[in-house]
Amino acid sequence: RDRVLHEHIEKLSKIITPKHKDLLIHKMYLRECPWLPAQDALRALNAYRTPRDKVKCVVHCAKCIMDLLSLSQNSGSTTADDFTPVLVYVIIKVSFFQKMQILCNL
Repeated sequence: RDRVLHEHIEKLSKIITPKHKDLLIHKMYLRECPWLPAQDALRALNAYRTPRDKVKCVVHCAKCIMDLLSLSQNSGSTTADDFTPVLVYVIIKVSFFQKMQILCNL
């Protein structure tokens, strides 16, 4: 099962783009792409040992995404419909080896 998951995520990471039709990331948010601070927050996940610290790391990633999305918006608030596709993209784009470790750590 691990190998199948590995292969699937590897294929996804090669074809996925912020403009992918299934992600539905609004074009106004693409200015901040590829959301590197959020990717960096997830890459740091393996440096932590306790569940509390790992959750803080994930929360930091979410906060980075929300902050970056709000920078792209002129008015209004960022919704879950705006946030979720960007989070999915960020998780897929984190280096493959670390993606596997992130999935094992969550």
